[in-house]
Amino acid sequence: MSFYIFSHPELPWDYCRLSGNPIITMEDVLDHPEIKWDISMLSENPNITWDIIQDNPEFDWDYDAFNYNPNISWEIIRDNRIIPRNYRILSENPGITLDDIVKTPDIEWYTSRLSNNPNLTWQFVCENFSDDWNFYELSKHSCVTWDIISSNPYIKWYYPCISLNPNITWDIVKENQDKPWDYTNLSSNPNITWDIVKENRNKPWDYTNLSSNPNITWDIVNENVMNIFDNFSQNPNVTWNIIEKYPGYNWDYTSLSSNPCVSYWELYTLK
Repeated sequence: MSFYIFSHPELPWDYCRLSGNPIITMEDVLDHPEIKWDISMLSENPNITWDIIQDNPEFDWDYDAFNYNPNISWEIIRDNRIIPRNYRILSENPGITLDDIVKTPDIEWYTSRLSNNPNLTWQFVCENFSDDWNFYELSKHSCVTWDIISSNPYIKWYYPCISLNPNITWDIVKENQDKPWDYTNLSSNPNITWDIVKENRNKPWDYTNLSSNPNITWDIVNENVMNIFDNFSQNPNVTWNIIEKYPGYNWDYTSLSSNPCVSYWELYTLK
């Protein structure tokens, strides 16, 4: 570890982003008080539970930020008045379920934000249909399929967001060329592979977004012109071995600091 410390003291790690990175645990925080952890980001970190917050009162926890934490639940909110109730944020928190929404009709949940809640179902949208739904968010929601989109032409769908929808495949795009697909966002779609890109070079692919697509590996970047793949620092396939072996690539250490695929000790030994 000391080799990395003395060899790379210049690397500009972003400890704010690192504090929110899910690779960081409370044990890491307690073991390394010399690091200036960002308490607001820690309060949002998915490894920080309500029990951890209660067991560590010496930290000046950001209870507002805890509204973003996916470990939150309606029971925690209900039973702990110290946590501010930001229903705008809570409405899209995955810790809030549809049952929670249904069982609390007195709460002013934000339908526009609920549109981004991963627990949402299309059935729930239909049963509670109103103009308050955010179809910008719903257009990319995993509960919305191409059949739903094509069967509801009266809805104002947003094709830049549909292009991001994980239910949209290349076959769907090919079969519906009359639709205004957004290739910048489509480049980030997890169903787009390098083979698809190579076979369709005439399309306006966005290589910055392709760089972070999980289907793009370092071998693909290395076998092509590296400069066109300028955002691999956000790619889930990045490892420290790759970073160390290819120092000439324009690594973005702010992005690397929030990339959960770079292990904690790799980061720590480079601080």
